[in-house]
Amino acid sequence: MIKTFVSVIFIFLLVSCTQKKEEDQVTNIITKTDKPHKDTFLASAEEDCYNGDINLCYKLGMIIYGSENGSENLVRARNFFKIACEKKHTEACFQYAVMLEEGKGGKADKTKAFKLYEKGCKANHPDSCNNAGASLMTAEGTAEDRKKGLNYFLKACNLGYQPACINAREEVITK
Repeated sequence: MIKTFVSVIFIFLLVSCTQKKEEDQVTNIITKTDKPHKDTFLASAEEDCYNGDINLCYKLGMIIYGSENGSENLVRARNFFKIACEKKHTEACFQYAVMLEEGKGGKADKTKAFKLYEKGCKANHPDSCNNAGASLMTAEGTAEDRKKGLNYFLKACNLGYQPACINAREEVITK
């Protein structure tokens, strides 16, 4: 009875989290929970993810990526991001693209990462715009196109992402 109650509380906390601060709180609860309760919680959450709860897939990816080490966990995190991304979760697509670009949790695929960054930028995700711009500037995953890269930096800057403003300024200054 207590195990079930604890599991229900964990699931409620995870599902109700909508901000980074709350995700950090859930991560702390999970990492400080004894192994049997943690395993029960994760198994239940994974089942819900596989049954279509894309927000839970994204949150599981963030929790596993941020709280556990080892290549096996990177594979799991990448898979959760991929599942949510395939269901059009923009932030999950960004995280999946970063893992693809860096080769974390599997083989690197900079071309696919760039395509996901572009897609995210079209959805006004500023980090995606910045990373698409950087890919164009360095010709990673795509052909070099400095003008298009600058436009991505400017869009990210206009969306409020300050590092992109710096990137745009540096590109203009170096020309």
